[in-house]
Amino acid sequence: MGTGSGIIPLLLFGKRKGLSIYGVEIQKDLADMARRSVELNKLQNGINIIQADFRNLKNIFKNQQFDVVVSNPPYVSLGHGKINPLSSRAIARHEIKGDLEDIISVSNYLLKNKGRIYLIYRSTKLIKLILILKKYGIEPKVIKFIHPRPGERANLVLLEGIKSGKEELKIEDPIFLNYNEKNGDK
Repeated sequence: MGTGSGIIPLLLFGKRKGLSIYGVEIQKDLADMARRSVELNKLQNGINIIQADFRNLKNIFKNQQFDVVVSNPPYVSLGHGKINPLSSRAIARHEIKGDLEDIISVSNYLLKNKGRIYLIYRSTKLIKLILILKKYGIEPKVIKFIHPRPGERANLVLLEGIKSGKEELKIEDPIFLNYNEKNGDK
């Protein structure tokens, strides 16, 4: 959900051939861009891009239809922070078209029992993320903190949750976005 230009569906399909992937994007321009990316890579048989409001997916897909949901939800609550003047960025970053709970609620509907959800979210809002997941019966299973570079605080978190999963949370090694061997950073 929130497929943007379609890079995540393309990467997932490249990693595991034979998957049936749906990319959902609310913004028409980005959905069109994602469709073109799929067509240029001749992957129309495996990847479908849908331009829709994720809050309406219950009208498009059946209950418990998916094994996996992936999303990078908007993280800035309305009324907080300066809204980006570029509409596409504002919608991607600010809870203008829906909030974290909307995404998790819809994910709960879409996921099969024991289905997995993968979310990237602000690390400063990790408790909020965990509480909402648990509210909808999705158990956080794996967390990886994402740091801009070694020595800097994490600003994002990658979380894997399982619908109706048992309690057991693993914190895995962090991810560093900017790796600079030249300066000895790892």
